[in-house]
Amino acid sequence: MYKKKILLAEDNQFILRSFKHLLSEQGYEVDTVCDGALVVSIVKEFQPDVLVLDLILPNINGFDILKELRSSKEFDTLPIIVATSLGQNEDKEIVMNLGATDYIIKSQITGKDLVDKITKVLE
Repeated sequence: MYKKKILLAEDNQFILRSFKHLLSEQGYEVDTVCDGALVVSIVKEFQPDVLVLDLILPNINGFDILKELRSSKEFDTLPIIVATSLGQNEDKEIVMNLGATDYIIKSQITGKDLVDKITKVLE
């Protein structure tokens, strides 16, 4: 049976390990990346069903990664859930206008909320 693939782009190692453990327990195949400069190449290689993308990453930020993926015919429909600590309405508006599928503020969600969002996006 094919396992759905999730790519986590997050530079906070605690959050990265927590999300990876949680999603792996739910039966997802999970890969991780913590350097913004590597996200697009890993998306191309790993071919995730969903990308969970932090906005504040080293080298290339999530805004620019989102722009690049949405400008690519190959990934213009890839579900991208932005998971960030940026809670300003302007940030959410920018991200949604760039083509994010969903926007969550990490400090305001539980692990179950993240799993629910991913499940909904994959339906």
